Parts: sequence; structure tokens; C-alpha cells
Amino acid sequence: MDKQQKVETNKLIKLAGAVAVSASLFAAPAQAGIKFNTKAIAGLDDNPHELSERLGSEQQEFYQADFRLRADYDRTLYLIAGAEKSLYVNDDRADQFKTNLELMLRHDFTIFDEKFKYRINAQQRTNDETFVSRRSGLVGTFSGQSIADRYDFTTTDYSAELSYENERDAEFTLRFEQREKDYEDFEITGLSDLDYTQNRYSFEVEFNVDDTGRFVLETEYLEREFLDRRARDVLGNDIADTDLRFYYAQVTAGYLYRPDRDTRWRYTFHYQARTDNGGGYYDSDNSYLQIYTKYEMATYHTLRARLRVGVFTYDNRTDRDELTLEDDNRERAGGSLKIDYEWVLWTLFDSNLGLYFEVEARNFNSTDDDYTFRRQRAAVGVRWEL
Repeated sequence: MDKQQKVETNKLIKLAGAVAVSASLFAAPAQAGIKFNTKAIAGLDDNPHELSERLGSEQQEFYQADFRLRADYDRTLYLIAGAEKSLYVNDDRADQFKTNLELMLRHDFTIFDEKFKYRINAQQRTNDETFVSRRSGLVGTFSGQSIADRYDFTTTDYSAELSYENERDAEFTLRFEQREKDYEDFEITGLSDLDYTQNRYSFEVEFNVDDTGRFVLETEYLEREFLDRRARDVLGNDIADTDLRFYYAQVTAGYLYRPDRDTRWRYTFHYQARTDNGGGYYDSDNSYLQIYTKYEMATYHTLRARLRVGVFTYDNRTDRDELTLEDDNRERAGGSLKIDYEWVLWTLFDSNLGLYFEVEARNFNSTDDDYTFRRQRAAVGVRWEL
């Protein structure tokens, strides 16, 4: 079975599972729960391709619509589905389409009066976008051929986790995840293949600090193997007869603070160290700090904000101006701020309709000037939840 056949088989398995779950949900509605929300917005984006000031960018009008469905049977078997479509009025290169489909089985149980729970997930995500070069501001090419679909991909994840909660309300979780990421295929000599498989192992501890705060600490180890991509020596030269591998060690610390029922804060710090199986050409450090808040200002009024700042650096890279077409191939430092506000105008039974506003700003500097950019966008629309 070739790669394309495997991808199609995975899609059929997901579809069959979704149909089976949906059938069981509607067969026993008294034990089923369904939550659906959708959003439609219109706005302005002053740099959709995140180009440097050298290339400039015109302010673009865009429209975006998305939906999310979450259905469960007896709070044990879950179906989660979603899609998001963005359309730019004067530049269809900025259009995007994303989908997500997830099946989840979870259950709580006890052994000798000790509390345990497990969760098993299968998830598939797709992304369809146009690759625009940061060097030229035009659709990407390689050896004179278009690679507009360079970063279209399908990601398939399978994961399992087991949690234990003790008498002091501390929870310990072991988790394993396997990922397959399949990018668009190109038959162009010299163009690297980004497809990979990945295994992730993690251990998480979560416990209450007091009545208003909860602390989370997670350590992870990842192994990523590319299917047809060469490792490199420290100077950036391909090493013949090798398959590139990445090894990640990372830690995430978070604190959830709820001073009252209307306010929620989450503080997160993440650090990741990456090494490769070559000469250290891809060795890097990545860290970020994120602050998220949700505030119920009054009945039917909700404000959310997220601030994130981070730094990504290489340990050994010297060819910072090299023309390459690979993920995460530029050092960078910067951050983003997003604020959204929802005002519920109408409620009926378990349904509500509200006005939705959002603004977002991104600002990143890089050792490569073509990857230094600023971007602002703002939008307004409606959001409906059932």
C-alpha cells in the first residue's frame, strides 16, 4: 500500500467511526449531549502573508466562518468536529481552509477506592493554504516550478492517557501520542520532503495550591522521523544515506487562578530543546510565556485576552540568509496579543446569539530581515451557540 492509499484508508476509517458515533448518539437521545457553535465575521488584515516592510502589504478585507460540534454519549464516547474557512476579497492567496475531526473515549473508574481515568483519542486535521515566499512576496517556486501547495497537510494523531487522582486532589497523568503528518507531494529534484512520523511521551502533575489556584507541570519527550529528508552536518551539507530525526525535550509549567466565578487567569511557561541526528545543524531552543484571561463582565458580556511572547534560536546555525524552504527555519523573537469580546443579544432555551468583536496584533523580529514583520487585524460578526 503506497502513501496515498494509506492516507485515503485513514480518512475512510475516520469517516466510518464518525458515522458510527453519530448513529449511536441519535439512537439514544436521552443519554446524549450535543453542543454546537458557529461564528461568522468580517474584518481587515494589514499583512495576511506576514511580509517584511521591504515588501510592504496592502490592507485586505476578509471574511471568516467556522463551526464546532461536540457530541457525547453518556459522557463516555465523544465526537468533536470543526471547520474554518477564511476568504480574502482582493487576494485569494491568503485564503485558508482547516478541518478537524476527533473521536474520544474516556471513562472514570476506581481500584481499591483509588480514582483513575483513561482517555483514548483519534484525531485528523487538514490544512489548505497557499505558500507565499517571504523573499519575494509572490507564490513560492522551486527550480522554476510552483510550490503553492507546499504547506498543505493532513495530520493524524492517536493518543492514550491514564490519570490517577489522590486524596489531596493531586492528579498524575501518563500520556502517549503517535502522529503522522503528510504534506503535499512534489516531484521536484532537490526539494526536501517534510512528511514525518512522531512519538510523544509525557508525564503531567496537576494539583490545587489553594481554593483559587491550581498548578500544572508537564514534561515531554518527542522523537520525530522524516520519511525522505536528509540529515545535515554542522555546515548545512546533506549527509548521504541518512533520514533526518529530531529529538525534543520540553517542559511546560502553568498556573490557573480563579479568584471568583467570573474571572479566570492562566499563566504558562514553555521551554523546548531540540537536537538532531546529524551534526547539530538543527539544534535549537524555543521558549514562550503566555497569559490568558477570561472575564464575565456582566450577564451576557464576556471578555477574553491572550498575550504570548517567545524566542526561537539555533545553537549552531551560521547560514542565516540561506534560501531554504523548511518549517521553523528562521530565528525569531516577538509576540502576539489577541482580545475578543462577546455580547449575547438573544437567548431562547439552550440557544444564544451574540455580537462578536476581535482584534489581534503580531510583531516578530528575526536575524533574517525578510522574516521580520508586523501584523494587525480586526473583525466583527455574530456567534451562535446551541
